[in-house]
Amino acid sequence: MVGKYDGEMGAVAQNIMDVTHTIFVHEGWFRSESGKAVDATIEVEPRQVVVEYHDHDADVGMMPWLTNPHGAEQVHRDSFFAPNITLVEYHWGEPSGMVFNSLISPVGPYESRVYTCVSYKFPIPKLIAKALMPAVNAYTWVVNNQDIKILSARRKGLENMPMTHSHSVRGDMAHIALEKILDALRHDQQLAPSFIGKRPMQFQI
Repeated sequence: MVGKYDGEMGAVAQNIMDVTHTIFVHEGWFRSESGKAVDATIEVEPRQVVVEYHDHDADVGMMPWLTNPHGAEQVHRDSFFAPNITLVEYHWGEPSGMVFNSLISPVGPYESRVYTCVSYKFPIPKLIAKALMPAVNAYTWVVNNQDIKILSARRKGLENMPMTHSHSVRGDMAHIALEKILDALRHDQQLAPSFIGKRPMQFQI
């Protein structure tokens, strides 16, 4: 997929990496609000951020009967590789998984073009998997366009009332690290040692 987003490279990467927005932007399509706490581990290196989520019993998407018919534990990992690559992975045991690999190309101050490769493997016969391809493609396009719309709304908000100060919560740790890495790259500096390492992260979803 190729999509044009109303957002700078860092904002688009944060959107792709952000789990909590899915219950608002993609409600019913990708994830619905459960009210439960989610534990995660975030690991920050000088040029990458990797978040491992420990919501092993979660069902993501509209079709758990297709993605996870055997009820396997879910393995969910989001990664950012500076300056412009994200990798979102969902695995349900050996036979099933979906991977979203995106490359973000800046077009203007508040515009980016995103190239996304969606790979998937389901525990069903190959002929049925091929027959389902149009439905899977349509589903990923719907979710993609929801992100495009929400980033467009964000851009309009910034243009009407630019923020001079932003506020963060515990669930924003990955976004803060991502921006710190990009800021260090912009100024040809090293990421501060205080940001490097592995830490626990918890939020409600």
